[in-house]
Amino acid sequence: MDKFPLGGGFIYQHGGYKAFNISDPKPRNIHKASVRDRVLHHAIYRQLYPFFDWTFIADSFLGFTSHGNAYELGQEIGNWHSLWKEG
Repeated sequence: MDKFPLGGGFIYQHGGYKAFNISDPKPRNIHKASVRDRVLHHAIYRQLYPFFDWTFIADSFLGFTSHGNAYELGQEIGNWHSLWKEG
């Protein structure tokens, strides 16, 4: 595994993955990182997301908070609400 230097002389080394199989609804082979590694993955994601969010297309149907299905649904509800108030 690669080692990554962090501040204060601390070196982070990513652990291995736990492999297991599930079969609901179809057979799949899953590889899962440890909780420690998943917490770090999430922390890195939260730091990098603002830099990359604006590069995604505006009408992507992914679960982003600033666009996609959730944003579009909020826009439509707002439009319906304003139409209902005018009517």
